[in-house]
Amino acid sequence: MRQVVILLSDGNDTISAATARYALDSVIETGALLYTINPDKSARDVRGNFALQQMAEATGGRSFSSKDDVTDVLEAALADLRASYVVTYALPSRGAGFHSLRILPKHNLNLRFHCRRGYFYDQGR
Repeated sequence: MRQVVILLSDGNDTISAATARYALDSVIETGALLYTINPDKSARDVRGNFALQQMAEATGGRSFSSKDDVTDVLEAALADLRASYVVTYALPSRGAGFHSLRILPKHNLNLRFHCRRGYFYDQGR
């Protein structure tokens, strides 16, 4: 079963010891899905919302706002886990670091795939 991380944040960094990139890379390395919830009722900060959305999408998760019911968020996470498939393939490169990933439909171009944006390859493993 895949791990899920639910992050409650407005997307603005005020006192973190680590960078947002470091935190995101750490989640991506675990293979967990990140679901973000912005509890800010006004949600006027477009940059914070965008940051949360980008982080969630980078892991294959999704982003929600305070307008979404917590039950809906948990049900969405469970539905995503139930409808998940693991796709494997031969690595095109064995270089260490982050590698981008895109899954595109072959026949029905109206299909949309929900997946993370890439993966980390560690030569030492």
